Amino acid sequence: MEKILVINKINNGAYSSGETLSGIKVMIKCGYLKDTKKFEAIILEERDSFILCAIPEIYENERVINGFRNDEGLLFSRDLDLTSHCNVYRVQDKFGFIHPSIRNINLYLRNNLELWKNSRLRLTSGGPWHISSARLYGLTFEKALSKLHSRGIQKARFYCEDLQDFSQQGVIAEMLVNLTKDEDGIVSIEVWQGVKNTPQVYYIHGIMDENEKYFTHFDGAKIAFSIDEMEMLFMQDTKIKGGEYNKMFRVDGIISKNQVFEMANQYLPLDNIIDEYFEIKAL
Repeated sequence: MEKILVINKINNGAYSSGETLSGIKVMIKCGYLKDTKKFEAIILEERDSFILCAIPEIYENERVINGFRNDEGLLFSRDLDLTSHCNVYRVQDKFGFIHPSIRNINLYLRNNLELWKNSRLRLTSGGPWHISSARLYGLTFEKALSKLHSRGIQKARFYCEDLQDFSQQGVIAEMLVNLTKDEDGIVSIEVWQGVKNTPQVYYIHGIMDENEKYFTHFDGAKIAFSIDEMEMLFMQDTKIKGGEYNKMFRVDGIISKNQVFEMANQYLPLDNIIDEYFEIKAL
């Protein structure tokens, strides 16, 4: 592991540009995370016109992050030290990045101390990507909850309003909601949201208290599905396990309906549908 002293000059997203003390151009991975202009960087590759390097805090950070994961692949909030960058945390002497799917969830939890203390989140060794949104429609949460007393299970399926835009891309956005009450009278909500012909589905799960006044548990995950499994899930309303399951975050304790709505809104990529389902406006 060879190090060089660099001068950071221009921050451009994932890589910043600068030079060595002798004037050789360098591209510095995650250089924007350093608080000083001059620092040591680890050489990744020497090219004809510049040197590619990285700050020490992200070099082999995946190994350190993995050491803190629980059996769900998440890190406890107590093990995360805040940095000046909202989606970057220090884990021991390394930097970890909030998974792009839960950037908004991360900000929401950080602004709610009681929820934050009982939270577990997924971190990665890399940076974020952009997630688009679409508008859908469907049955509301309160109406489904009222019907649940007599039926035991209440299903709702949502489709994108503007199918033409999605059909031009060969895909259709969908969401499936199962609201159930078990034999002990405990209400649970499960939501699957995805886009047809893509391999992953966003999933959230919540458990309510026995009086249905608030939630006691809320988590989010990503699940891999084949095209046939997607068809069974969204078109035939058949609950199936799917393939690879990755938990993204988890919150336990007293969680209000409005807080669950807001976190679901922040996590699911097709966010506007949550506004309609819960019939609550985000704060």
